[in-house]
Amino acid sequence: MKKNYVLIDEIMQHASQVPFECQEKILDILRGMAFTKKCLKKEIAHIGENKELDENQHSK
Repeated sequence: MKKNYVLIDEIMQHASQVPFECQEKILDILRGMAFTKKCLKKEIAHIGENKELDENQHSK
């Protein structure tokens, strides 16, 4: 977790040095990245659940 905070601090430090219009675009990109990460985690969890179901059905 500490590594994430260091990364966030670094992003904030550098983002504050760019014009406001660019900051908005950077924030949009970061939101998109967070959304993509959330979707991927959800998909991986769903695949894992399906795999467990398939394994249980085959063992019967």
